[in-house]
Amino acid sequence: MAVTLNTLQLKDFRNHRSLELVVDSQQLILIGCNAMGKTNIIEALQLTTMLRSFRTSHWQEVVFFGGEQAVIQTDFNQNERRVELELVIREGRRVYSLNDKQRPRDELLGLIPAVLFVPDDLDIVKGPAERRRSMIDGIGQQLSRTYDHMVSEYQRILRQRNRLLREQQVGGRAPALQESWDESLIKSGAQLLVHRLRLFERLAIKIKARYHELSQGEELECVYEGVSSEINNLQNNTREEIEDIYRAQLVQVCADEQIRCRTLVGPHRDEISFTLDKRNARTFGSQGQQRTIALACKLAELDLVREISGNDPLLLLDDVMSELDTHRRAALLAQLNENVCAVITATDMDYLEPKLLTRAQVVMLDGTTPR
Repeated sequence: MAVTLNTLQLKDFRNHRSLELVVDSQQLILIGCNAMGKTNIIEALQLTTMLRSFRTSHWQEVVFFGGEQAVIQTDFNQNERRVELELVIREGRRVYSLNDKQRPRDELLGLIPAVLFVPDDLDIVKGPAERRRSMIDGIGQQLSRTYDHMVSEYQRILRQRNRLLREQQVGGRAPALQESWDESLIKSGAQLLVHRLRLFERLAIKIKARYHELSQGEELECVYEGVSSEINNLQNNTREEIEDIYRAQLVQVCADEQIRCRTLVGPHRDEISFTLDKRNARTFGSQGQQRTIALACKLAELDLVREISGNDPLLLLDDVMSELDTHRRAALLAQLNENVCAVITATDMDYLEPKLLTRAQVVMLDGTTPR
């Protein structure tokens, strides 16, 4: 089933003092020069669907300078039902409402599935490992409250344990407290890793298939590399075995952790690598190959979100058309059949196919007001 965006309203969000878009097509194209607020609109839609921002975690930053609060209101149709979402950001806090009733964030997870593609995603192969881990965790968090809770809990434990390591360096060791946080890290980390590996295995199959299609025959391998070489797939390790491996590793790195004041064991240290002809694409792949892998990752994410949620997700494309060559741009636009809801930003309509422009709603932005 397809999702449909009906309206979007912004009040004091980023550079938009007041903006209302009434959407009459499954594909909405926003055209404007840089600094016109196109990306801000994409971010607003991400905040009310994926419930996070690809630009900031400091929420007060999104409030218009001098304003008291930012308000985002979206109106969707999904599976023949109306879904009205509102987000109010005030004093760094987020308050969500669904159909005029305030709701906790957890209840909105996965309600309107979405896939975001921004220019920075094209550097996912050569960027830091954290971005590749976040690619997997972001999918899991959007579609599963359990997964979202596991990520949040692990990050909380990791922060607390790192804080303890810093305090120990200054004021001495507290063995009982250290042991307690060690065990929490072990159990939470093993639980997260089991779910992450399960999700990675499904995603990797789709990435390989998409890359094979895009590259016209090249074979790509996707490998999960645990911080321990003993942990790389669920066929070799149970959750209990992963806990035992983490427990043993923490003993081995104890002295190093105290010197560096940071946790050196756990899923936050893992890597995901892409190999072509047994050579790491991060080091040996051409820019074209790296960008093809990045595009394959986003198309695979689209496939997986559709498969898990049972719905065509909202597709958010922020100024990526100018970053892709003709072949890769055509492969991406091929996903936009008449049922797929998409919001696309660009500086120039020349990057978009005439067929898409014919059926899409095109809005020109002059700064803050569509015309």
